[in-house]
Amino acid sequence: MPGFAGGHSTAAMTLGQLYHPLPWISSIMPGYWTGLSLEWSTAFRLLSLGLAQLALFKLCRRLHLSPLLAFLVTFPVVYNLRMLDSFRYGASLESYVAMLLIVAAAGFVFLDSRAKRPVVFLGFSTYLLVVSGHPQWAYFGLTIAGLFALLFPWTAAALDLGCPRPEWTQLRRFTGRLTLGFGTGLLLASPYLLTFYFEFFKLNQSRTNSDYAWTLGYVDSMRGEFSNFLWPLHADVDGAFGGSALFLLAALFPLAALVQRPPRVLWILYGIGVVAYLFALGNETWIHPFMVQHLPLFGAFRVPGRLVLWIPLPALCVLAWMLRRSNRAALVAAGLGALVLFASNWLWTTSGLPLTETYSPHKILGSGIPAYVDPLILYLSGATLLLVTAGGRFRRFPRLLLLLSAGCMIVTTWFCLLNGTWRQKKPTMTTFQQLTNNHKTSVASRANAGDGMEMGAVTEYVTYQLPLDRGLGTIAHRVERLGPASEVIRRLREKAETPILFINRPVVPLSTESIADHDEVKLVHNTSNRFVFDVVTGSDGYFVLGLPWVPGFSGEVDGVSADLALADALFPAVFVPRGKHQVDIRFVSRPFLAGVALCFVTTWAWIFASFTRRWLLLALAVLSAAALGLLLDFAVLKGPSFGTSYTWQSQVEPATNFR
Repeated sequence: MPGFAGGHSTAAMTLGQLYHPLPWISSIMPGYWTGLSLEWSTAFRLLSLGLAQLALFKLCRRLHLSPLLAFLVTFPVVYNLRMLDSFRYGASLESYVAMLLIVAAAGFVFLDSRAKRPVVFLGFSTYLLVVSGHPQWAYFGLTIAGLFALLFPWTAAALDLGCPRPEWTQLRRFTGRLTLGFGTGLLLASPYLLTFYFEFFKLNQSRTNSDYAWTLGYVDSMRGEFSNFLWPLHADVDGAFGGSALFLLAALFPLAALVQRPPRVLWILYGIGVVAYLFALGNETWIHPFMVQHLPLFGAFRVPGRLVLWIPLPALCVLAWMLRRSNRAALVAAGLGALVLFASNWLWTTSGLPLTETYSPHKILGSGIPAYVDPLILYLSGATLLLVTAGGRFRRFPRLLLLLSAGCMIVTTWFCLLNGTWRQKKPTMTTFQQLTNNHKTSVASRANAGDGMEMGAVTEYVTYQLPLDRGLGTIAHRVERLGPASEVIRRLREKAETPILFINRPVVPLSTESIADHDEVKLVHNTSNRFVFDVVTGSDGYFVLGLPWVPGFSGEVDGVSADLALADALFPAVFVPRGKHQVDIRFVSRPFLAGVALCFVTTWAWIFASFTRRWLLLALAVLSAAALGLLLDFAVLKGPSFGTSYTWQSQVEPATNFR
């Protein structure tokens, strides 16, 4: 789909989750198109959170944690302020959920070393993460999920005494199955990945070539990040991960190591969490500048606090190890240290709260948070720590104590989530009929620069305050060839009284003869990828489509293929001789088609590997390929017109030839 559409169509379709199943499932629910879209999408997102915890719960049960302990360690991993910020930030919650599903799937790939289902589960979860709708969350999530998956054989041995240390042959098989699962997910997501890379990443300047100062946008202070442990509503939402006292317990893992030696893999996992925490502080430590400079793509992302996405998973492993009956001494040591920090709130002579707060819940909600909420969260956190520590120390009623601590944890988290982000009344939802009417009255994709998500040429226009709003179809008679885009921008900035259209191809010789006193353009058919115009030109000129040029445009004049030129370093243009003509401009994304082919082959490869009737499957594959091709051709180009109304008229200017 060509167009600005939020800066760039591929970026808009990323946030719109074109390739994710959840919006499509929501859209077929009763009432979705008549005002219940928010309710259905929210319901399915809540359901996805529950399914993510269920998957992690089952994994912990396979590692022989009791149901109570499995619930105790998985609840804060799923439900915390990092999740809440993902929930409010558009499509990023789907990234968070998919990251957790990948971790669970990778665990089952190792534990069920002969089964195919975990590999399929891993591939599907990887697909969900890649197409989730927020590239930064997806990249960070895939990174931590991949690290966790590679470390899982040693993690399993650390958490389950009945699981032996992995052997070389076992590791080799596990690595192969992981590669197959992750590779399957990436291939299934290739229609999105290829278009995103070739039609956004390679054409963008604002996000891919930013300076270091830009990456520090919305960074929280050291005190703000520390508030996650005791005063979670005073941490900026962009770097929040609090919501449970168990995060403080996990953070004090070094105290536990003083009384009981932990496996080395837990130190590695704990180190990953520490790195994420220090990265969130921005340039207050050397971690952030080092990672931005040396790790791929980290320099393309702002909001350092989002990397705390890495913290919940290491916390799960550390907590699971400390809560084991054989490691209760370590639990008591960490618990006592946490209680000391808790009690120090009344001993410190100065407040440990942030000096200034920018986007903390208290700042953004103002007086919307009752005065009793902060002390209540603090007391509930203290009760949770006390009960957990007592459950590890006393042999009588340990289950009851841990059960009570779980109750305090749930209530604490509920108060944090209730007050943890912006609030607003439900807006009026657009209905299907309104969308249809909008399609008929407006192209609704022009002149939106996109806040950094736009193509590089649009960035140049915005930088030099050049007008982006151009009619969907116009005619130009004063045309000059001009090569480099920089030279085109320079000439456009001169703002000549009689504008000239600059193109990057040799100008077709324009006759000065006129047969009418005006030009007229009328849109007669349009889909998302095709625009057909009836054009009347009084003299020779160039037809200009008012949508940004992306590789994949092609044009026809009166049914004959015509070469497209790049006009004014931004728009597609084609020569039109004087008279009446029909101009047909189409956009077909070659990266998308290549991705569809890869996705199709991957899907059928798994089907062939899973069933034995190969001749029948081959026939079905051929038929489905033909059906898919016809469907794409119809949906993209030959489908019913949106019926958009557009007409443009102008007095004919004398055609001018420039050398």
